[in-house]
Amino acid sequence: MLKEMSVAGMILEDDEKSYFLLLKETDGETIVSIQIDQLQAESINMSMDPAFASLPDTFDFLGNILESFDLSISKVIIKNCQCHIKNAEVFLTDGEREVRVNSRAGDAVASALIVDAPIFIDNDFPGTAYKKELKRWLSKVKPGDFGQIT
Repeated sequence: MLKEMSVAGMILEDDEKSYFLLLKETDGETIVSIQIDQLQAESINMSMDPAFASLPDTFDFLGNILESFDLSISKVIIKNCQCHIKNAEVFLTDGEREVRVNSRAGDAVASALIVDAPIFIDNDFPGTAYKKELKRWLSKVKPGDFGQIT
């Protein structure tokens, strides 16, 4: 069973080298965090900020390629691999056929945000245990609290 997720925000750890993407279940209480790199964090941040919408980046390039070949991203599924590394499958479709492409989780999320594709995790995804403290924290946080990621 898949759970549809949305981006709830990002956390920059104290060492300023570890970024964590927070995903929240669209119609539920599941919250997961996925470690991503700085480049992925910047792309996700830019794709969520309307001020940057007109600036092309790598993920816009991907969108242009998909459009040129009349393809779209139907969904993204975040998966767990060995050593707590998260990867993803990006599902591309031409309306008749669907193809899976492996991706890093952060890149897949950035791509999904650019084209407004749904993001999912599986029920057995590690870390889906609901945490009260995180929910309380997320209910108080505003997008501006995350600041500008550079």
